[in-house]
Amino acid sequence: MANDSGGTYVLREPLKVSAYKWIPQDKVWAKTFPSEAFDISMLKEELWCQDASGIEVTVRDGNDRVIGEWNVDGGEFHWIERD
Repeated sequence: MANDSGGTYVLREPLKVSAYKWIPQDKVWAKTFPSEAFDISMLKEELWCQDASGIEVTVRDGNDRVIGEWNVDGGEFHWIERD
């Protein structure tokens, strides 16, 4: 999860409570989910989500391939179409 303008700073406590880890070299928050049980609705229910605006969420598989990207604004997830 990333936000170039520092928008995740205000979310740091809810992110920590939700078991996210700050990765300083990449300037992102990260969390691992079991792939067989993952669904984007799991993220939508987390504490940080309701206050999130201008946040980009990237979901990757175990081989680090991007399987989905969303912008989160006002707690709403919007799919990012990539070519």
